[in-house]
Amino acid sequence: MVRIGTRASQLAQWQANWCAEQLKQAGIPVEIVLVTTAGDKIPEKTQPQTFMGQPVGLFTKEIQQALLEGTIDLAVHSLKDLPTESPEGLALVAVPARAAIEDVMVKSQRFTYPAQTLDELPDGTVIGTCSVRRQAQLRSLMAKLGRNWQIVGIRGNLNTRLRKCDAGDCDVLILARAGVERLGWQDRISALIPTETLMPAVAQGALGLETRSDDAETIAILRKHLHDETAYAQVLAERAMLKALDGGCTTPIGAVSTVNQDGLLTLRGRVISHDGTSVQQAEASGRDPVKLGQHVAQLLIQQKTQTEGGQMDASQTVVSQATGKRAAGRRVLMALESSCDETAAAVIREDGVILSEVVASQAQLHAEYGGVVPELASRAHMERILPVIDQAVKKAGISLRDLDAVAIANAPGLAGSLLVGLMAAKTLAMALDIPLIAVNHLQAHVYACQVANQTNVFPCVGMIVSGGHTSLYRCQSPLDFELLGATIDDAAGEAFDKVAAMLQLPYPGGPNIQRIAEQGNPQAYDFPRAFIHDKEDIRFSFSGLKTAVRYQLVGTGRQDFSELQLDEQTKADIAASFQAAVVDVLAVKARHALRLTGLKTLCLGGGVAANGVLRKRLEDDAKRFGYRFYTAPLRLCTDNAVMGAIAWERFHAGEFAELDLDIEPN
Repeated sequence: MVRIGTRASQLAQWQANWCAEQLKQAGIPVEIVLVTTAGDKIPEKTQPQTFMGQPVGLFTKEIQQALLEGTIDLAVHSLKDLPTESPEGLALVAVPARAAIEDVMVKSQRFTYPAQTLDELPDGTVIGTCSVRRQAQLRSLMAKLGRNWQIVGIRGNLNTRLRKCDAGDCDVLILARAGVERLGWQDRISALIPTETLMPAVAQGALGLETRSDDAETIAILRKHLHDETAYAQVLAERAMLKALDGGCTTPIGAVSTVNQDGLLTLRGRVISHDGTSVQQAEASGRDPVKLGQHVAQLLIQQKTQTEGGQMDASQTVVSQATGKRAAGRRVLMALESSCDETAAAVIREDGVILSEVVASQAQLHAEYGGVVPELASRAHMERILPVIDQAVKKAGISLRDLDAVAIANAPGLAGSLLVGLMAAKTLAMALDIPLIAVNHLQAHVYACQVANQTNVFPCVGMIVSGGHTSLYRCQSPLDFELLGATIDDAAGEAFDKVAAMLQLPYPGGPNIQRIAEQGNPQAYDFPRAFIHDKEDIRFSFSGLKTAVRYQLVGTGRQDFSELQLDEQTKADIAASFQAAVVDVLAVKARHALRLTGLKTLCLGGGVAANGVLRKRLEDDAKRFGYRFYTAPLRLCTDNAVMGAIAWERFHAGEFAELDLDIEPN
């Protein structure tokens, strides 16, 4: 029996219950023990701030005392709120897979200004946050943007802060994404805030599991069932930096860490003055998390000393010479995408910042044919590739001479379309004398999840669902993909298009089927779900499902669907039932892949990833079955060049292509 101690707050209980569920699935009996802490008894307005803007001991002392007394065996903490040293006799022994690390913007229900990002908020906006880290960075951002926001402290648990915000105490709240999503409040998120804008707190998004240092049995259980080495390495580095910077004070400190496929850890730290006028940032890479954290702290201290001595601009980033790179964010590459019917270009900085993105869609061009016509697609690419490149450069505020590399998706795709993008990329590489980098289009779709969520998603199971592909991959790293299973006939997106044509809906079929399915009954027709009961077979087949819809509509034999007369409710019911069958198959096969690989993260990419029913089903399954789920925002689900940011992984690995690089079409 493992007894888990927790506060009574909703988020604390979610964290404890999540851990309990993982242990129960492993056959380990669990008991939840509620513990009332001193912080639960103190009015919010009188709670002091002594550690990273949070009260030390007020919400942990009684729980830690219960551990020491043996009345509980495990304490589950939000690691960002836990001091860097445990009391004598206790130890931080395990860290589960990390949730999303960034902050989010949540609007008051009274605030109707149509701002989609933080920097679009108008003067006079009242922004609520009790975090000194966020407050300092917001002041720095205000100065940079020339804005005049009002920053107010909104205290309390998440429920309380949301209630206060909706009551008019502020227009916008800044919260940790992980906490909001753990409580199922994703619909309240107005915008994700890039980590470059607001760097997260040390260990944000991570849970810390604390127990008695001599409880070998509990430690072994936690390390086996609730521990992720990648997350552990990240938080060790971040907390080592915090400790070396004397993070027990209220100095605003942020950190972001990533681990590449070779196990190399990169840590970026930031220290901001309370008034936001001074910002120090440093970055280094290494394999020893503690030494790396201490090293980055030393770089920050050195930078502060040099800044005060007038030798360096306060906002400059220092990068360890060991990385072999120029200052973080200085190098830029252009990624090109022309694999099917979208001509796209993006300018992407080495630190992941997207300087520009341009997409020229051909959807209208192909609509009258009910699908992509390869010859038309390649001709359209030829007309659009140069204007798209030109626009991307201008939007980024650079010249072509500023590019340090050019990346191109050369596989898979339509041969003619791929050739247009490849020739453009080769020309740029040769004329500018910069490296050419080959990108696999499908791998890039998975990597879009990392770009969008600003967190390391690897290792993971990658699911690509589009008009040309329905595949599952074991993704050990951004550059190490192993195919687990794929469709043996139609892709899911292709089935959507063909069923849409039967229902006389316009191209592309996916969005239109989803639209009318909202008015339909997903249980009206029992359409087949191929291979769904075979737990060892993670292949897909949608041809039989497509045929079943055809037979339901017109029976066997050749038919002219344009003469088919269907009432709107029948159309909606068929669309909803078809969509439900596709979603069921995709969700179940994804779970099988996670089980067979032992991985705990699922990443969804491709055009069909924009389907709202599929996204909701996988989000719900992630909570129910205890895995992490990531997908990209809708604009990065369809083909785009932003996902070409994966090229930086090849750049750092020294994997450059020769000018005789060829396409690898379907």
